[in-house]
Amino acid sequence: MRALFISQPARAYGEINVVMALAEAILAASGEAWFLVSPLAAKISAIKYPDRTFELNGYIFDNQVKFWRIVKKMRPDVIVFSAFHEILRPNRKLDCPLVDIQWLHDALEIKTPFVFIDFIAHVPIMTEIVSCDACSSRLGGTVLRTFLEKLWVILPCPLNEPARVDGRRGLPYRIAPLPYEQNDIQRMTMRSRFLGENASSDDILILRSGSNWQSILAEDYGIPLYSHLGTLLNFYLAGVDKNITIVSISDRHELIAPPGSKLRIVNCRNLPPFDYEQLVLAADLIITDNEIGYTLAASVGRVPGLVLVNSYTIEDLLDSIKPAGLLWKVVLEMERQRPGSVYPYRIFPLLADSNELCNKGPLEAGQYQGLASLVPETIRLGRMPSSPFYRAEIFGGRPTRIFLEWLLLDPESKELSSKLESEYLSRLAQIDDGVHVLERILDLDDLGRHTVLQRPDR
Repeated sequence: MRALFISQPARAYGEINVVMALAEAILAASGEAWFLVSPLAAKISAIKYPDRTFELNGYIFDNQVKFWRIVKKMRPDVIVFSAFHEILRPNRKLDCPLVDIQWLHDALEIKTPFVFIDFIAHVPIMTEIVSCDACSSRLGGTVLRTFLEKLWVILPCPLNEPARVDGRRGLPYRIAPLPYEQNDIQRMTMRSRFLGENASSDDILILRSGSNWQSILAEDYGIPLYSHLGTLLNFYLAGVDKNITIVSISDRHELIAPPGSKLRIVNCRNLPPFDYEQLVLAADLIITDNEIGYTLAASVGRVPGLVLVNSYTIEDLLDSIKPAGLLWKVVLEMERQRPGSVYPYRIFPLLADSNELCNKGPLEAGQYQGLASLVPETIRLGRMPSSPFYRAEIFGGRPTRIFLEWLLLDPESKELSSKLESEYLSRLAQIDDGVHVLERILDLDDLGRHTVLQRPDR
């Protein structure tokens, strides 16, 4: 197989990391792979494959010329996109533009299949855009529709649900075998590195993970949440009568524990991939504020993953949380620092839409619903069947505090999640890896339902 991968991320490495895994699998199977990527993505691909990496820039004409030269010279069997920002946001100015009406028109003339890696259920959004004349006119409504009838969809797992989902378009594929394995020596070494050589087996190691793009956007927007995150975590973990170390991974910010806190926070810049994977497996809990983060999905079966979200407006919170209490003070201080800092989100700092808020967690003044409400979530962003994970309100008060204590201390928490996770891993083991899924696309012509739009003759 000869594959050309196109990846245009400007701020996050998640896309290119998944692309690299698929490309390396093709190369390992004696195939060929090339990368036409943004400068950010090129920092990853060019380390191992400098002769196979071609860098995009800010000029669409340059990028299109480079694309067609690669296609004509390398003659790829398949062209794989990790995103389609031009179609999803046709009025947005991109750092590395490639697709316009002329490109779509010319692409329809070649027989090479185009494939879209749909990380977070973008196909329904694409379908809506095509149905909206004002949205699709910039890319030529008819030409765009015809191209999307040709565009295959594949779904990376873990993250997406590997089994059949009614009405969903896309072929799920396994990025790597799960669960990842870690022997006792590796686990002990990694825990000792962050907990200390004399740590007890009862000591708790929490990995707090986020993406640089989230930190950059928070800085751009002036949202000061990370300045208060150490205080909030200390509040929620204060009732856990064990030594707790939080390792926070970020190149952009540091978490700070409040004065007098028993909580130990280790701020660490990004780790090498192997070390990071080992830290994930050695932790007792992963905490993130990104519901679609790959770390959260990859921990399934080994480490519980918790997403901190906010489902409420500032007015909701001030009506519900205890006046003059810690949460009250944090919320008001954030609003003082930057008015509008407190708003609903599922992926910080992106404003959530109504579909994403279909399952709100309880607030401090609400009645705690007990263990029956603590079954893991399996729907992300209100629309995406996925691997199991936990969700808690970052300003949830007592319910969030009780939940974290239950998650860390109560053996029943592991029993409740293990069944769902085991079933997910069983389904994951039954699907093909990415190379075999791409081979199915190349070899068969009866998978029309897995293109973005249904072909008229299907």
